[in-house]
Amino acid sequence: MRWQPDGGNALARNREVQVNMMRISCVRFVKCFSLRMALLNSLKILALITGVIIIFGYHYLSVSHKINNWTTREIQAVSLKPPLKLKFNIEDFLSNEPNVSSKYPGGFLRSPECPAEELEILILVFSAPGNFERRKAIRENWAQDLNNSTSLFFILGGVEVKERDREKLEFEQDVILANFTDSYRNLTLKTVALLDWAGQNCEFTFLLKCDDDMYINYPKLRHKLFEENAVFDNKTIIGRLAAGWKPNRSKKSKYYLSKTEFPPQVLPDFMSGPSYVITAGLIEPLLSAVLEEHWLNLEDVLPCHPDKDLQTNRTS
Repeated sequence: MRWQPDGGNALARNREVQVNMMRISCVRFVKCFSLRMALLNSLKILALITGVIIIFGYHYLSVSHKINNWTTREIQAVSLKPPLKLKFNIEDFLSNEPNVSSKYPGGFLRSPECPAEELEILILVFSAPGNFERRKAIRENWAQDLNNSTSLFFILGGVEVKERDREKLEFEQDVILANFTDSYRNLTLKTVALLDWAGQNCEFTFLLKCDDDMYINYPKLRHKLFEENAVFDNKTIIGRLAAGWKPNRSKKSKYYLSKTEFPPQVLPDFMSGPSYVITAGLIEPLLSAVLEEHWLNLEDVLPCHPDKDLQTNRTS
């Protein structure tokens, strides 16, 4: 007798096969869906990282990097901005601020002696009472390249200095203490004090002003000034020319200028403050012009009236 297949069992097996196929399809779908979600998440993360890189890159190009004067990146970043058509007009500068002379107390709490012989380069570095490590870094690094015809001093406000800082300052013989409180808003006073002290105490050909977070390539600077057949007029400022810059109206910025302080829409051309060189013949007339002008919190900007006898040459 031959075996006959059981119809019920065959049907059950078919259903089982169908169920297994459905399970396999579901597993494949889940795996495929998970893979797609993982890929989508990866793309989102990649997009986020790309966005961060773009934002950081823009910020990096926009922020001033103070090393060896100005870097190529900074120059490129500035060139990306369209030139402004606005021009500074001194007649628009009607300020109610007092003259600088009314705020500058004059005098120095400590005044180191300058060498008796005429210097090629006098370097005056803007610093603050607590910036001991920065001054030490300068002395131990780029100041080691200075020759005998160059002298370096640090200038800072000497009023209301913390006692612990004052005690440490006693050991720094190359520090000039001016007669005002050291603060960012008093940088204009510090610039006046720089011109005042240099004109009273030293004989030199060039004055280099720089900040204590700058690295100066002194051999290259001296080569540019003396050994490259360069001829500079005795009333010349050498540095990075800032032309067509707008005043910062953001109250959160340390560069903030209100419309009351400075009504014009564009600043006069000026040499950017982190470092610049002034010839000796310009010190006295520049000091006189600054003292007669209205107070401005931007220490490197001088909105000078055209009737002032201050003929200068600017070299970038």
